[in-house]
Amino acid sequence: MKGITLSFLICTLFAISSCKTQEDIRREKNIDSLHEQVAQSQKSFANTNSRFDSIETQVATLTGQIEELVHGKNQDNTEITALKEKITQLEETNKKQAEAMTALTEKMQEQAKYIEDVTKSLSSLVETKEPAAPKKKEAKEEKSDPEVVPTLKSALIKFKETKFEEAQKDFLQILEAKKSKTREKEASLYYLGIIEFKKKNFEEAKVYFSKLFTNGPESSYAPSSLLYLAKTFLKQKAKTEASQSLEELLTRFPKSKEAAEAQKLKAKI
Repeated sequence: MKGITLSFLICTLFAISSCKTQEDIRREKNIDSLHEQVAQSQKSFANTNSRFDSIETQVATLTGQIEELVHGKNQDNTEITALKEKITQLEETNKKQAEAMTALTEKMQEQAKYIEDVTKSLSSLVETKEPAAPKKKEAKEEKSDPEVVPTLKSALIKFKETKFEEAQKDFLQILEAKKSKTREKEASLYYLGIIEFKKKNFEEAKVYFSKLFTNGPESSYAPSSLLYLAKTFLKQKAKTEASQSLEELLTRFPKSKEAAEAQKLKAKI
C-alpha cells in the first residue's frame, strides 16, 4: 500500500511540470530505479515469507510423526533420532530465514524514506525553477557586453588640451586593451612618458620611454622616445646615461629630425 501511495505522489509531482529538462528526465529514471528496487525487495520478502510458512508446516508434520512413533507399538529409536536431527536443521534454517526477513524489512523502510526525501527535493526544484531563469539570462547579457575602449584620436585631443589626467586614463586603457593595434599601443606608451615628464615624474617617464624603444626599436616614435629618454636622464643629472641615449639615437636614426637636436644636446654635455 505504501509503494502505491509513493508511486502516485511522484507521478503527480512530475505531472505538474509541463516542460521537462534533461535533468528532470534523469531524476525520473532515478525514481523509477528506486521503485524497481522496492518492488524486488517486496517480492523477495514475499518469497521468504512463503518459505518460512513452508518450514513451519514441515516442522509441525515432523513433530506429529515423532509423537506417533514414541507412542506407537513398534518404536524405532533410529528413525526418531533422524527426525529430531531434521527438525533441528529446519529450525536453524527457519532462524536464518527470519533474520533475512528482518534485513529485508529494514532495507524496504530505508528505500521508502529515501524516495520520500527525493520527492521533497524534486518538489522544491519545481517551485524554484522559474525564478532562476532571469538570473541566467542577466548573466549572459553581462558577459556579452563589448569592451569599451577610447580611441587614440580622442585621447590625443585631451592631451593637446592639456587635460593630462583624462588623457592618461585613456592612454592606459588603450595600452591594456587586447584589441588595440600595435601603433596605438606605441603611441600610448610615448604620450604616457611625455605626461609623466611634464609632471616631473622622471622615474615613471623613463619606464615608458625605455619600454617603447625596447618593444618597438623600429617604431616611428623610437627616435623621439630616445631623445626624451636622454632629457629625462639630464633632469636627473645622469650625464653618462643621457650621452649613451643620444649616441643610440644618432647611430640608429641619423637622418631623423630628432638627430639635429640630439647633436646639440650632446655637445653641451
